[in-house]
Amino acid sequence: MTDALLADIGGTNARFALYKPGEGVQPLATLSVGAHDGPAAAIQAALDGHPVPELAVLAVAAPVHRAPVRLTNAGWTFDPAAIAAATGITRVELVNDFAAQAWAIGQFAPEDVQPIGHGDGLPGAARAVLGAGTGLGVAAWLPPQAGTPAQVVTGEGGHAALAAEDARDAALLARLRHAVGGRVSAERVLSGNGLVLLARAIAMEDGFGPSPVSASAITAGADRGDPLCVSAVRQFAAFLGSFAGDLALISGAWDGVYVAGGIPPRIPGFLCDGVFRARFEAKGRFADDLARIPVRLVVRDDPALLGLRVLADRLS
Repeated sequence: MTDALLADIGGTNARFALYKPGEGVQPLATLSVGAHDGPAAAIQAALDGHPVPELAVLAVAAPVHRAPVRLTNAGWTFDPAAIAAATGITRVELVNDFAAQAWAIGQFAPEDVQPIGHGDGLPGAARAVLGAGTGLGVAAWLPPQAGTPAQVVTGEGGHAALAAEDARDAALLARLRHAVGGRVSAERVLSGNGLVLLARAIAMEDGFGPSPVSASAITAGADRGDPLCVSAVRQFAAFLGSFAGDLALISGAWDGVYVAGGIPPRIPGFLCDGVFRARFEAKGRFADDLARIPVRLVVRDDPALLGLRVLADRLS
C-alpha cells in the first residue's frame, strides 16, 4: 500500500488529507474553491511542506464519467494527467463526491450518526446516502455478496424533479418555478441556495417581510424561533423526507438511508421532530416497507474522507 492524498472537493470548499496506511488520515487543509485557479493549484497549496505522495484520490462534486470533468456548482475542471504533471503525483484518480460518501457506509462509529426515527432494516440489502449542501448528492452502497465485493452506484438524482405532496407544496413549488424560470429540481430546493429560495417563497406566500439571504442565517433564525425561518426549515425537512423516501424506493435501500451534507447536521431537531420521517414513510402501498427502513443523520464532519480511505486501500 502507498501513501495517498485524499480530497473532498465541493462547490464551496476543498478538504485535503494525507493517508498513510497503518497510521491513519492526517488532515492537511480546507481551502476555498473560489480562492484558487484550479485543483492543481489547490493541491500544491495543501501539500506545501509535505512530501508529494504517489497517489491522489479526489472526490469531486460532479459526474466523472464524461470529459472534461467540471464541478457542477463551481468553475474548476479536472484532467488527471494535467494534475499529475503539475503536482508531481504519479497517479490521480477521480470519483464522484457521493461515491466517497457511500464508501463510508459500514465504516461509521456509533457516534458518527444519529437515528431519525426507528427501523430495523433488511440485512444484506442496499443502503443509500444523500447530502444537502452546496448541491444535492446521492449514491447507493451494495453490500458484499458471495464472491462479490461491495459496490457503489452513483447518479445525479439531485437533478430529478421535486414533486408536491399536498396543496402547500404545490403553492410553494409554483412560486419556485417562477423564481428559477422553469423546472424545479430537488437540488434547487434541497441545498444552501435552495433553502434561501424556499424561505423567499414562503415569505411571499404567507405575507412575511424580507427573508434572510443565506442558509446559515435561516438555520440560526430557526434556532432562535424566528417564525419565517422555522417555517422554511420545517418545509425543507418535509421536502427532504419526501426525497429521501423516493431515493429508498428507487435504489432498494431497504437496509438504511444516510442523510449527510452541510445543512442537515445544523437542523437535527427539525429532522427528528416527526415531519421528515412522516414524509419519508408516506409512500402509499409501500408505507409499511418505508417504516422499517432506518434513517441516520451523519454528524461526522469528514465522511467523504472516511470513504476515500477505503478507496485508497482498494486502489493501492
